Amino acid sequence: MATVPYDSRQVTATVSGGPAELDRARTALTGLTPDQYPLTTTDVNWSETQFTQDFTTLTQVVLVVTFTIAITSAGITAAAAVLDRRRTYALLHLAGTPLQVLDSARNRETLIPVTVLAGGAAAAGLLCGGSMTLAGADSSFDGARNE
Repeated sequence: MATVPYDSRQVTATVSGGPAELDRARTALTGLTPDQYPLTTTDVNWSETQFTQDFTTLTQVVLVVTFTIAITSAGITAAAAVLDRRRTYALLHLAGTPLQVLDSARNRETLIPVTVLAGGAAAAGLLCGGSMTLAGADSSFDGARNE
């Protein structure tokens, strides 16, 4: 099987105007290089754009699901804690402890762990994302940099 040498000729054109002018330029440039068709920067970078859009959508879905599960878990934990300590709370209330103090204790018991975990998760995300951004990471899988 014979191989044909790769044709490395390249024609670069700058087109001002709108889509109609771009289509006219593509039509004019189509026959200049055999077995190739004119490409724009958008055509060349479509996979990176698609990856970015997909990654953004996936990240948003994961965040919504994660926070929904976390909120549900915190609510169930708080309800279970109240049910487990029902007798203790009743005795504290009968001993004269104001309900406001009991409610404040329950709120702190629920909100402090949620706040610490959410802050830790956000900090870890910023640390990982920031280090990738500062290192010059891009979305291509072959390691090539677009400059």
